[in-house]
Amino acid sequence: MGDISYIGVYLISDILSENYGKETAKKLIWLGMFSVLAVTIIMYLSLKLIPSEYDQAQNALSNIFAIFPRFVVASLCAFFVSQSYDVIAYQFWRKKFPAYRYIWLRNGMSTMVSQLIDNAIFTLIAFLGKFPLNYVIEIFITSCILRTIISIVDTPFIYWSVAIKKKVVEA
Repeated sequence: MGDISYIGVYLISDILSENYGKETAKKLIWLGMFSVLAVTIIMYLSLKLIPSEYDQAQNALSNIFAIFPRFVVASLCAFFVSQSYDVIAYQFWRKKFPAYRYIWLRNGMSTMVSQLIDNAIFTLIAFLGKFPLNYVIEIFITSCILRTIISIVDTPFIYWSVAIKKKVVEA
């Protein structure tokens, strides 16, 4: 679940980086970190509420979110490091290959490595010591495959965003 939603953030940061530059894309990092913290606080507070006598979900939610603090730390660390790298890498590749036709290369080179960094940091912090090493490696590999597929699929959306921006500027 996290892989799919976080991959969307890479697409958004690459779109912002392509169309509006590094500084705008960096703002996304801080907004994303704030969002994770806000959700964490909301989840923590909701678990502290006294449920209705008819509530059947509170125990399940408590079990699900028992590991949540570890996931939050893992998410924040992975998100900050990988997104910071993604913004820098995208601009690096943009300077090396500035032509419109190379958007696929900029997106691919920055996103694939960023997601590898994100996946490694998150998987190690979230799961190492909680699950057997072979299971942690399986989670890492599965996430890498999923993230690679989605990264390839997202490239047309960056081209589309550039075309939309171009139309708006020309209008």
